[in-house]
Amino acid sequence: MKKYIGVLFFCFALLGNSSSTYGVNSEMVTLYNELKNVEVDPNRTASVENIYIHRDVATFHLEKGTIYFFKPASISGNIHVTGALFIGDGTFSFTPSTEFEWEQVTRFYKKELFENQTFKQKINILFIRFADSTFIELEKKLFFYTASPTKAIKERKSYCERYILEKRNENVIYGILSSLRMNIKDGYFYAHISKENTVPVFFIYNPNNKEEVEFQNRVSELNYLRQTINQFHKQDDYEKVINFDEENKFFVFINHYRIDIQIESNGDFYATATITFEAIRNHVTMINFLIFSKLNINKVLDSDGSALPFIKEEKSSKLIIFLDNPLRKGDSATISVSFQGKILKKEWDCFYCKSSIFWYPRYGWSNRATYDLTFKVPQRYECISVGEKIDEKKEGKYKISRWVQETPIINAYFNLGLFKTYNINVEGVSPITVFMSEKGHRKISEYLIYHRVTFDKNIEEQIGADIANCIKFFTNLFGQYPYEKLYITELPFKYGKSFTGFILFPWYNFKILTDSGYSEIVRAHEVAHQWWGVSVGSKTYHDVWIREGFSQYAGLLYLQWILQDSKRFFEILDEWKEQIFTNRKYLIRNGVEAGPIWLGYRTVTSETEGDYSLIVCKKAAYVLHMLRNIFIDLKTMDEDRFKNMMQDFF
Repeated sequence: MKKYIGVLFFCFALLGNSSSTYGVNSEMVTLYNELKNVEVDPNRTASVENIYIHRDVATFHLEKGTIYFFKPASISGNIHVTGALFIGDGTFSFTPSTEFEWEQVTRFYKKELFENQTFKQKINILFIRFADSTFIELEKKLFFYTASPTKAIKERKSYCERYILEKRNENVIYGILSSLRMNIKDGYFYAHISKENTVPVFFIYNPNNKEEVEFQNRVSELNYLRQTINQFHKQDDYEKVINFDEENKFFVFINHYRIDIQIESNGDFYATATITFEAIRNHVTMINFLIFSKLNINKVLDSDGSALPFIKEEKSSKLIIFLDNPLRKGDSATISVSFQGKILKKEWDCFYCKSSIFWYPRYGWSNRATYDLTFKVPQRYECISVGEKIDEKKEGKYKISRWVQETPIINAYFNLGLFKTYNINVEGVSPITVFMSEKGHRKISEYLIYHRVTFDKNIEEQIGADIANCIKFFTNLFGQYPYEKLYITELPFKYGKSFTGFILFPWYNFKILTDSGYSEIVRAHEVAHQWWGVSVGSKTYHDVWIREGFSQYAGLLYLQWILQDSKRFFEILDEWKEQIFTNRKYLIRNGVEAGPIWLGYRTVTSETEGDYSLIVCKKAAYVLHMLRNIFIDLKTMDEDRFKNMMQDFF
């Protein structure tokens, strides 16, 4: 099976300077750039001896050296110093708040680095950016003198700033500016810690994150990406026994998107997203959206049509929008964002989004909103989208279709191309429509024939029947299928995607069927996401294992049922168990130990690649298998208790 997939994707492969800031001229854009490009203040240099900085569970002991503060910025009429560079000798110590996070640190660092469950590292360079009381605390203990920064000091500062300017990292400048502009009491704090000529570690306190405390290291010596090792709530929250499930750190809640999209034959993409939202805290003055990095923002307007200042740096996925008037909790507002760019990939008369999640401005982890989507596309193409198609008409050389999703959903998606459609109508099952690219499958067939790889013909009928059987099986196991229809189409990638009433399978799943059972598992996994992931979402990244593990095990359960083959069911379970237990168990030494399913996306780091599928999908599936074994009646082998549990949970 792996050989066939590799051949197929080789087929696909054969066919197939400085950053800029955009936005209207405004005080906020100017201030953002001032904070980003801040220089050392020659009037605020000081000798340091035996000074401590305490930030939540971290302590910075500056034993002896020199500290260079950065020039102040004026924000809302107040002067703020927002950074400093310390050169000298010191110690950074960090004690995770929970046993779980302590164990996570030990996976990446040697035991001898620890004392009383505390991570310790020598400091020769400490680069800090902050929007809290750091400067006020330190200036009381220091005597400033005037000294122009040397070339060496400037070079060290510039090196540390590379980790801030790396567009794929969290936006530190936004953290500083939002804390200061929105009067957040326990403000933002970022620290870059290193010994001479060593890879740095990072400590971050971000009051806008649900888990405020973060410990990071460098991904690779080849770049300046940071990766998260630890992330958890501030110490005070554990001491007060805060209900973390009810805690909400978001600024706004998105209620509705109206998106107008125009796509040209060459794949050029233009869109305007009109976003209606409600403030869920006081004094909201700025919002940080995420959008595909290669999309360019043309303009942002408020509900009156007035231009709003914004920042979207080149190759960055962060879109910061500044509001003219602060919003109070409960206030509603509407903005429109016009954008364009190369987000579509064309393969054999079909277009696919390079980002299924961020092809429009997104905010929040699991914000559910309603959608009104209008697509203007060349007449020859068929557009498929989430929601109900309520109108379609021709206008010149274009076809215009409108799709409305009245029930709030996590995200929207679409597909565009020349499709042959197959309608599957089975009693008791919502209508299923399969959309396939004939030209694409013709090209793939020619390639596979040339390489003497066998493949299935008329597979669309088999797939349609398989999907209908999946829905029947999962309806009996989990409860009624949640949506009125189901569209099935394909992606030229190695993975599938599931949206509301809309599933995309990898192309190989449309072409090659094997007796291994994995084709059925892949399809059933994505169908199960209609229950787990689409209908029942994840509140935080810690809960992702529920949607992935449940869907993975559902795929295996379906295989057992449809093939009536318990032997293959247990063989695959054993394969997964072997992968889990032998993960990074090398002949000479062992690699980094895998984390628990609760880690979610944090299971994947530069040293634990591949752990998301292994741990969050396969190991989590074992949790459900364990529950199934607990609930089964061993005398009668009746599984009603397990089925009732799943339906109650759904």
